[in-house]
Amino acid sequence: MSIRPSLRRFYGVEWRTIHRPAALARATVARGDAVEALLATGAKERAPGYGASARVVAGFSADTVARCACMGQCGRVHALGRCAEVDRAPAATFAGKVVLTVAHLDQRPWNMAPENLLALCQVCHNRLDAPYRARNRDVTWRETRAKADGRSPQARLFALVARPTPRRTWDDDAPYDALNSGDCTGSEGAGAVDSASGSRST
Repeated sequence: MSIRPSLRRFYGVEWRTIHRPAALARATVARGDAVEALLATGAKERAPGYGASARVVAGFSADTVARCACMGQCGRVHALGRCAEVDRAPAATFAGKVVLTVAHLDQRPWNMAPENLLALCQVCHNRLDAPYRARNRDVTWRETRAKADGRSPQARLFALVARPTPRRTWDDDAPYDALNSGDCTGSEGAGAVDSASGSRST
């Protein structure tokens, strides 16, 4: 999934070599268990896509596979309590191949605590992040509108009509407010990060 330029500093070498691999490892299950979960979910939901995915997973050479770790955090009710999608297998509920990505449950990219990182399929990750993205769209529109003040009437009109449809389902403003204020200490007690320059204070 794409990362906003202002947040890329949180996804460096430590993220790629330690935190992300650890989250994917926690999502690993036995291949046979993953196949059984796909078949059982397909039977409950009467969705033939699960059977096709199960046949592919059964043909994997590895004894273990990474399975989406969502237990309902995305807002969906999974048939067996946990999403059955398996990494690198054909998706059972959408077109294409499953690629597990690691999500921050509290939407704070500087919080790398293991309990805050969850390996999710594309659908679960998008549903989890949807309220945060909707709020960011509103913020982006307000910033664009503010920059348009004092410009030509055409620029002000474009900023007005380009406003996205508001979906105000994000109730916790803390992640965005902390990021903008530079207070990115999180639970680790690291120094504050200046959001404009990226410099860290003690």
